[in-house]
Amino acid sequence: FFPVNQLSAMADDEPAEKKKAPPKKKGGGKGGGKKKAGAKKKGGAKAAPKVELPPPVGPFIESAFKYASLCGQWWPREKLCFSMPFDDVRLLTETLTELLRTEFAANAPQGDDVVSRLQWGSDADLQFVLEKMGAPKKSQVVEMGLKNFAYLFKVSEVGSEDHVELCTQMEETPKMMGDLSYEGLIGWASLRGLQANTPEADEAFMLAQSMKDANGLDWLYHRHFGHYQMVTMNDYAMAVQELQSAYKNNPNKDPMTIGWYAMALVKSGTAEDRESLAALFDDIGKQHERNTDFAVIREELLNNCATSPPIIFETLSKSGPTPLQQARKLVCMAKYERDSIDKNGGIKKLASAIESNAPGLYKLVTAAMCCEAQWCYNNNCVQLFKTMMSLLTQNGDWPYPAAFAAYAKAKLSDWDTAREIIDQV
Repeated sequence: FFPVNQLSAMADDEPAEKKKAPPKKKGGGKGGGKKKAGAKKKGGAKAAPKVELPPPVGPFIESAFKYASLCGQWWPREKLCFSMPFDDVRLLTETLTELLRTEFAANAPQGDDVVSRLQWGSDADLQFVLEKMGAPKKSQVVEMGLKNFAYLFKVSEVGSEDHVELCTQMEETPKMMGDLSYEGLIGWASLRGLQANTPEADEAFMLAQSMKDANGLDWLYHRHFGHYQMVTMNDYAMAVQELQSAYKNNPNKDPMTIGWYAMALVKSGTAEDRESLAALFDDIGKQHERNTDFAVIREELLNNCATSPPIIFETLSKSGPTPLQQARKLVCMAKYERDSIDKNGGIKKLASAIESNAPGLYKLVTAAMCCEAQWCYNNNCVQLFKTMMSLLTQNGDWPYPAAFAAYAKAKLSDWDTAREIIDQV
């Protein structure tokens, strides 16, 4: 992928100008023979010419691997599927969180307790908090903090005009962090963390570390500090440690903590983490022994989303076939048994046959997995862009399809369209 002169320069251990010139042959040339002793060279020794590198095309790429990924359009089909960074672990753990909210509905907080509903974190609970807080004034710092927390983890509200306006109001409030409640401070720290403003995130988390909630517990701090370590700092070992503490210290096992903890365990990926993940599924009621979707998610996470062969997915049908099961099987077929796709009518027919009646994010996740299978099989950036834009039309607040639509345009060198989509995200 690199011009020959650029590869040569990259392989050199020393700059070209510092390398010794090869020794000159004795004699030869006009007026051969040795030079007279004491003769001086005019102008001194010349340095070796610098190797001029060609200007980069597109964004700056700091490694050959990433450059090769962007040039993946030129790879053979069997290799190209690895040049798209689909985050299957994230998709599956988000789906796990949604499934658990259904399974643990009886444990969900009820009534007007804003804090407990904020901690539970379902879409309905966060909407309740937003409505309850109304439009807080600058003097109502506690209310502003709780409302920011709700905005931040509600997919349809994070980054909205109302959220941005609230954050600006908080920034303009003197000594704001000192007046926030425990939950509000953690929400502010999480916001700064997701914005990659690590100095302010670290400062806010440090203040929250010595605080506790109304029940004298600090699991909420560990949950969000662990999430910050995972998604912003990419310190998966620290994330596992923090999220494990949150899980063990929260008497009311909430789905958000379980989902993030499972994600951290897979991304850390040690043998001990694999054992902890299996124990986690046992601890939440062994749902995988009687529910197909739980069984599929558990199997995929334990195998780091590389389950093979496709027939394994049929053995996971604990409560009958499901769209999620068929979507993950199709991804597996596209990666490992491509011939079986042609024998069963082609990738378009198989992907179109997988329909989900599940609401919200669960339905979109299944569609995103079908899109991934089509990419692995066809390696078509135009098709990927159209499919992801279709998902984006269904839920314009979900950043996952927008990011991949932009990435597909970048691979096609349509930088202007890619930039427009990323600006919206």
